[in-house]
Amino acid sequence: MKVVRNADAFLTYDPMTAGRLVKGGVESSRVFCAPNAIDQEPIRQARKWWLDRPDQLAEFQRENQIDPGKTLIFISRIEPDKRLDILIEAMKHVRAVDPTVTLVVVGDGSSRTLAEALAHRIGVADGVRFVGSIYEENQLAAWCLSSFCFAYPVAIGLSAMHAFGYGLPVITSDDISGHNPEIHAIHPGVNGLLYRHGQVEDFASKLLELSQ
Repeated sequence: MKVVRNADAFLTYDPMTAGRLVKGGVESSRVFCAPNAIDQEPIRQARKWWLDRPDQLAEFQRENQIDPGKTLIFISRIEPDKRLDILIEAMKHVRAVDPTVTLVVVGDGSSRTLAEALAHRIGVADGVRFVGSIYEENQLAAWCLSSFCFAYPVAIGLSAMHAFGYGLPVITSDDISGHNPEIHAIHPGVNGLLYRHGQVEDFASKLLELSQ
């Protein structure tokens, strides 16, 4: 408490923490919020490169058999804590309603084999495409610009800012405390949607809500 009393100012990572400090008695004039961010310039450049070449983007989509209005994307390391299994299970419900919706998984990791096996086991392997790791922004841009939303089952962080750079709405769970501070950049109904945590069918309904 001595540190709190003697501090000239408080710089927080998210507005919720800032609010708690004020509620706890810290003068609001001493509390500042500086949300986390990423350098958007490489994204802007990659996005512009493809949008300035619509014929090449259309060719990319033809070659990869992509319908931008029916393709959602997940970008991350494929590790147990990312819970890609939840998204794959949601795809079973999505494709039961609209079998043209496809999930593109960008990334690799220790759980990739399990994720691929799950897709086969529940009958959605033809609707879940694993394209491996992509680190070059210009290559990644083509996939993002060919998708209608970015889906991230749990614990989202800076990935949300990356998705926003491409104009993609973000769908993730409503377990706010389980996310990183970047969750506060998602405003349901404005730049994304939140599904009821742990409810795969609700996740699927949110995905279908954004598909064309």
